[in-house]
Parts: sequence; C-alpha cells; structure tokens
Amino acid sequence: MCGIAGVLRSNESDGDRVIEWAHTMETALHHRGPNASGTWFDSSHRVALVHTRLAVIDLSAQANQPMKVDPLVLSYNGELYNFKELKHSLEQMGESFFTHSDTEVVAVSIRRWGIKRAVSQFVGMFAFAIWDTHSHTLHLVRDRVGIKPLYLGQVGTSYVFSSELTAINALKGFSKRINSDGFRQYLEYGYVPSPNSIYEGIKKVRPGTIVSIPMDGEPQEHVYWSAYDVMRDKQNQRLHPPEFPTAQKVLSDLLSNTVRDTLVSDVPVGAFLSGGIDSSLTLSYMQEHSKKPVKTFTVCFDDNPDDEGPGAALVAKLLGTDHHEIHLSERGLGEELPNVICKLDEPIADSSFIPTYLISRHSRSLVTVALTGDGGDELFGGYTWYRQSHRIWSMLRWIPECVRSTLGHHLRSPFLSHLFTKYGVHDPATTLTPNSNGISSEWVRKFSRILSSHSPWELYCALKAPMANPAKYLNNGGSSNHAPIPLRPKLLNDTEAFMLNDFNTFLPDDVLTKVDRASMAVGLEIRVPLLDHRVVEEAFSLPVAYKFRKGLTKALLKELVALRISPQIAYRPKQGFTVPLARWLNGSLRAWAESIILSESLERSGLWNVTELRRSWQELTSGKRGSHHAMWTILSFEAWKSRTGATFH
Repeated sequence: MCGIAGVLRSNESDGDRVIEWAHTMETALHHRGPNASGTWFDSSHRVALVHTRLAVIDLSAQANQPMKVDPLVLSYNGELYNFKELKHSLEQMGESFFTHSDTEVVAVSIRRWGIKRAVSQFVGMFAFAIWDTHSHTLHLVRDRVGIKPLYLGQVGTSYVFSSELTAINALKGFSKRINSDGFRQYLEYGYVPSPNSIYEGIKKVRPGTIVSIPMDGEPQEHVYWSAYDVMRDKQNQRLHPPEFPTAQKVLSDLLSNTVRDTLVSDVPVGAFLSGGIDSSLTLSYMQEHSKKPVKTFTVCFDDNPDDEGPGAALVAKLLGTDHHEIHLSERGLGEELPNVICKLDEPIADSSFIPTYLISRHSRSLVTVALTGDGGDELFGGYTWYRQSHRIWSMLRWIPECVRSTLGHHLRSPFLSHLFTKYGVHDPATTLTPNSNGISSEWVRKFSRILSSHSPWELYCALKAPMANPAKYLNNGGSSNHAPIPLRPKLLNDTEAFMLNDFNTFLPDDVLTKVDRASMAVGLEIRVPLLDHRVVEEAFSLPVAYKFRKGLTKALLKELVALRISPQIAYRPKQGFTVPLARWLNGSLRAWAESIILSESLERSGLWNVTELRRSWQELTSGKRGSHHAMWTILSFEAWKSRTGATFH
C-alpha cells in the first residue's frame, strides 16, 4: 500500500509553489510508503503527482511511481487482485509490459480501454490519480467500497489531492479552518461522513467514483458503482432466491476464491484474529490456501473480562496457525495514547483505533500484509442495533406519539433529569466501575431521544449516536440539536436500509478509515476479502431472512463457521476490538482527559459549554452509567484540534 498526492494549478504562474507543495506532501506521506518515493512534474510545473511506496508486488525499482505509461502518468495506492488475468488479456491484444506490477496493468488498461471501462473490470482496492498528457486532464478514482482513502479540495487557486489530510494540512497557505457542517456531523455520528471532511474546502472522493478535472475546467464526477443501485437491482433475484443450503455453498465457494485472490504478494502475509465470526471465517479460508501456518495476531487487554484473547487462541489452535498475542496493560496505556492518537488526520470517536494501531505496529515486525474480517457486520447483519431497533420500536409504536414526545420533553427538563440521575435505578449488569452510582444525565438524554423517535429509522439513528444531544455540550447550544438525519433509502425494508446506510457511511468513513490510518502509520497493508465487490453483490442478493435466522444475527456466516471450524466458535457472543473505555477514563487515561477538560484553554475557546462538559465528566468519574462515549468523542476532537492547529476562524 502507498501514499498518493498531487497538485493541479489553474494558472501558469508560481510554478515554484507546485514544486514546494509536492515535496511537502511527499515528506508528509513517508509513513505510508517507506520503501521509495518520487514526484513527477509536467513541463510547465502546473501539475505534480506524488507517490510514496510500500512495496508489495514486484519489489524492483522499475515498479516505483509515479509511473509513466505514455501518454499517462499514474500515482496509485492499492492492490489489483485480478491484474494477472487482465495482463494476459492485454498481452493477447498486443500490449507489452516492462514490470511485473499491478500498477502498470492499471495504466495500460486505462490507455487501452478508457478509464470507465477499465475501472469496471478492476477487482481490488484502490485510490489513484492519473494524468493524461494528451487531454490535459487529471482523473481521480476511488474503489467501489471506499477501502482506500482519497481527499480533494482547493488551496488558493490550486486543486490538491492526497491519501491523507496530513499532507494537505502541511501546505503553506492552507487555512486549517474547520468545516462547521463536518464538525456537527462528527458530534452526531462520531466521524465525518463523505463527501465532507473536517476541513473547509476539502472533500472526500466518494467510493465508486471517478472525478475528472481538465487543466482549465471544473471537476466532473462520474459514479461507476453504487451500493444502492446494486441492492435495488438485486431485488429481482430475491423474488426467487436459492434454498439456504445452496446460498451457503455459493457464498462459501466465492469467499474461498476471494481470499485466495487476496493472498497474492511478494512479501509475508498474516491475519488479524479477534476470535469472532468474520476474522475466524476469513482465516479458515486463508489457512486452507496457505502451504504453512498463517501468522495470526490478537490484542489482549489484561484484567478485562471481555478480553478476546482466549477466543482467538482457540480459533488459532483449531486452525493450526502461528499465533501471536499483543498484551496491553492499563498501566502502559497512558504513555501510549498521545503517540496513538496523533496518527489520526481527521477526528474519529472510535476507541477501537487504539488496539488496531497497536496490533498493526506489533504485526509489522513479522508481516507486511494482513487480512481482516471487516465488512461482515454491514453485509450480513452483525450489529446489535439492527435487532434493537425492531425490538424497541415494537414496544414504542403502541404508545401514542404525543405521549412519547411529551414524556421525552419532560425527561429533558433539568428537574426531572436531576432526579433521574440522582435516584435512578441501579442496574448491576451495566456497572462501569466497582462503585457505580446509577445513571448519568447523558444516559437520560439518550433515553429521551429514543423515546421521542418518530420511526424505526430515527430510532436506529438514536441508538448509534455517541451523544444524545451534541448541542448540550456546545456554548449557546448551537443552531440545531442534531445533524440532519440521513434519508432512508427507498425500496428497501427497514433492516436493509439500516445495513445499507452503515455500508455507505459507517463502514468507509469510520471502520475503514480507522484501519487505514492505524495500519499505514506503521507501513502495514490491510486487505479485506469480505469487501471484494463480488462478495458484496452476492450478499446484497440474499434475503434478509438468511442473515437473521433461528434467532441468530449474521446467521449465514455463523453456520459456515460452525461447519468449517466449530459450533463453539460460531455461537460465541460478538466481541470485536472492544476496549474497556469507561474504566480506562477512570484509570490510566484520567490524567490525560482532565488535562483537556479542566484546562483554561478549553474555557477560552468559547466552543464548549464547560459547565455541562465538566458535570458529565464528574458523573463519569463517580461511576454513573452512560457518558463515556460522549466524553471520548469530545476528548478525541480536542486532542486532534490541538495537535493539528485546526481552527474555527
């Protein structure tokens, strides 16, 4: 995997600025490509393409980038799993190649077939920039699912693009001004959904999209693949679905082939293993296609009852892998956190970034590529909020809406909220600390928002939100309590709509962004075979009843795990890379958190309602239930803002 960046100026003056910016971005992206780097300029210095290389396929210098395949120049980040098949087809047409890399296949395919036809044949993960020296047009392309990142925006009179905001943030002349809409979305969702970014003037290139920018023209966007369009088209197939055993066999064969394809590499390949369904199933196919035990890696949290280490160790034993455990003690976390959190170029309130970075750093000493099971929850129905939305709505729908809204409104009143948090019933099953004292005001607000939901869709959004009412924490309350609720996709039932929304937003803008930044910070390539677009399209064609079956979520994958590995593994409770966040904030991270929350700079900023923020912190440290996600969201943003120098002015 690699880093890409570049500049396209709209006028012929100030060519030295293009050269300066290109070298600045090349330096900023070194961590993504430690093996080689380079920059290509056109003769007028109006265009620059930058590349930093992590060598995975064809390790020779001939495969370095930017790569010139006349009349095209390519800067490419990704892996094309079917490049050998495409290369053979192109050779049959008379094309010749001077490397063994997939990069050259990308460029020759586009030269031969045109960019739209070529991209439709690519199987893999990618984000790339290609400059056509004949038409003087820059094309930016992102893979179908959004596995690989790509940002685009304007700084002064120039268009700039990059794999990370880090490279754009380093440019002289970039304002670092925070996008108010992106900030509001971050508070609502815990991440900034596409196409927004946290900065004004910078957007994310959408997954499945080609953006073309002529030298003296405006960007034009072409969507070559859409998850919604695929799901809508697959509805006809669901009128006559195959029997469950047949669907299971088809999916299993497809997964086997997909995992085999992702093993292509000239460097060592391993796997992240949580012991859950997705990573275990992926590993079972990986081990099946490997000639020796696969190196597997798991993060273990010492003294954590939800530690996934024992489950992962059992899977590793059953499959015969070469297993490695990375132990993280709470004692060392306070020292690690500043180094970990600085790897994020955009704020993400996903605390699982911590174990993802640590497992990446450890595994990089033994492998250069690692496979994960990301994508299974969105495609096959693994998240708890899918079932919770239906169960809660089935009870709420019988209560008149006016009654629910009135009760929710009264719960938000300071008097009742105070009574709730002071005298609320204590539930030992949800204790966050040994001395829990009930529930927090944040929990009351969350319950109020759920109670006031007008539809299953609003309820689903309320269940996922890291904060019940972001405006409560903002100075003067902000202009609106919540970021706009995303539109519910048409033609789909509620469960499909929930899953599709997560696939289009939470997956690329939280999960995959988190994994990309954590792994590329240490020069590790992550591959996600469950998100091969062929697997995605097969999953979309299957009835929801195959995913939620016999009281199980993700039933199709669980039954495959039971057949291939063990029923004991298949029917374990879902865990994933979870962290004991509330305990950590009360323990090893408390000093770090209070250095932010109690600081004078927080008061001087004028952004936050400091009284409300500190009250919620006091509730958390006294053991009250339900405010740790809100606190982490705010702390993560403040840590990011302080490190990057971002400003609202």
